[in-house]
Amino acid sequence: MAVIRWIQTGFIDASDGQTPRNLFGFKDGTANIELASEQAKENHVWVDSSKGPAWMINGTYLAARKIRMDMEKWEQTFFRMQEAIFGRSKNGGAPFGKHDEFDAVSMREIPSDSHVWVARSTGTKIWRRSYSYFDGIDPVTGNLNAGLFFISFQQNVRRQLVPMLSLLAKDDALNPFISTISSSVFACPPGPSEGGFIGEKLFEVN
Repeated sequence: MAVIRWIQTGFIDASDGQTPRNLFGFKDGTANIELASEQAKENHVWVDSSKGPAWMINGTYLAARKIRMDMEKWEQTFFRMQEAIFGRSKNGGAPFGKHDEFDAVSMREIPSDSHVWVARSTGTKIWRRSYSYFDGIDPVTGNLNAGLFFISFQQNVRRQLVPMLSLLAKDDALNPFISTISSSVFACPPGPSEGGFIGEKLFEVN
């Protein structure tokens, strides 16, 4: 029996089939197209025998981070500066020097401290599924208590996500506008076979 221990409310606007936008107004999850094929998911999302224990084969690891966004400070930042911070067009989502959201990123065209440049510089890939959240007004500051509930799926958190987060924490131009409230990692075993249950291989006796 599964028991709910905690819940985070959030929302996402993907009803029109477009890449959703975060509360800063930028598209969030464009790079997921690079993992759209089943082969790409096999390489980066699903755990195989060389990437984890037997009970996790064909499962994945979920990382969750609650990130508060300083909406008031962001709204006082010039439009062009916002784009330079992300390294993409705010309207269409195209990377600097390109015309379409899904055009290949040219690292030479974007600022070296932009969010896109820093995130890509490690060469690792993750599957994102982020939601915006709104928890009312901060009673101390009177500012919005809102942000991004970041979720990613990957074969190996230490090899894929941690190197990316380490560089982002050090060099990302977005850092003055965000703060991480909490983070966690969950093992998501593969779906059960007929008549079985989730995580059953974890309890098998060899």
